[in-house]
Amino acid sequence: MKRPTPERLWAILRREALVQGEMPPRPSASGWYVRILLGVAGWLGALLVLGFLGTLLHSLLRHGSARTSLGVLACGLAVGLFHAGTGSKKAMADQFALALSLAGQVLFLSGVFDPFHGGWQWLVGALFYGVLLALVPDFLHRLWCALILLVILTLWLGNLRMLSLLGGLGTLASLPLWFYSERSPVLDPFLRPLAYGLILGVLGFQGLDFFLLSLGDPGFWTRSLGFSGPSPWASWVPWLSHGLFSLSLWLVVGQVLQREGIPLLAPPGLPWLAVSVLIALLTFPAPGLTLALTLMLLGFAQGNRVLLALGLAAAVASLSHFYYQLHLNLAVKAAVLAGTGLVLLALRQWLATWLPMGKVREGMDHG
Repeated sequence: MKRPTPERLWAILRREALVQGEMPPRPSASGWYVRILLGVAGWLGALLVLGFLGTLLHSLLRHGSARTSLGVLACGLAVGLFHAGTGSKKAMADQFALALSLAGQVLFLSGVFDPFHGGWQWLVGALFYGVLLALVPDFLHRLWCALILLVILTLWLGNLRMLSLLGGLGTLASLPLWFYSERSPVLDPFLRPLAYGLILGVLGFQGLDFFLLSLGDPGFWTRSLGFSGPSPWASWVPWLSHGLFSLSLWLVVGQVLQREGIPLLAPPGLPWLAVSVLIALLTFPAPGLTLALTLMLLGFAQGNRVLLALGLAAAVASLSHFYYQLHLNLAVKAAVLAGTGLVLLALRQWLATWLPMGKVREGMDHG
């Protein structure tokens, strides 16, 4: 089947009274190979300039206050470059500004930030990256700032001996960003990279946690950061962590039902809520599976293939980790997998047979 041209699509939209006027001019875009070369040139130029300045100001950079001031100055110049780049030179200017911003961040943090014995330093670091995230109109830069903000949250939770809450808190914090980015095209360029950064950081943390558990040394992460020690709420943290993941799943289910016009606390919506509660209870031994289901449902609801792919990958990783960590023989493991599959197939058949969306809407109309 031949793909329709943009002009043909615009004519169809005009006929359906969905648009008015003439078709806007198509933006001229350079080839991907040109953008790659300009990006490499931007990074090379930035590294040469930074190397020259580092050699020239070597003695000055020994002082923390000087590093902080130069870092703020470099980030300010990077923000200006991000806003000044236009036309065919924008790719080069953006990459130059990105390298300059990263160097400025390193200088700033090395001058003011004590990552393992923070306090007010963590707050200063969070405010600094929040300002950068708001001022720089670049997806990759905002994604990076979101990841660093999650690292700061990791250090803060580790200091409180509650590092296991990171995954649940990061997932829960990303949900309003996904919901509002879908509703507001104006805020989408700001909210979407922040949401992606939180989710990627949470998945990275979960993956590292699975890897350390497979090595038989789950405490390596906290020992390396200097956060090992007794915690007064150690017995509550796993329950709180899974509770945050479960709350995230319920919020996504509620959001999907609300968008479909189905009341959550009325008979049409209660079965869906009951199923989500049951799933949250069954996945307590594998909290990564709750996160995976949340991402898959959110990605499917928003038509976001990236989120859907991340959720599928997280589901495979969580199930594999759970399977290999079971202290059972192979026959019992096979029985557990077969039983889980049968339960999921029965649940799917029940939802499709007894609770299709058409029947839900019909019941709402009669109600």
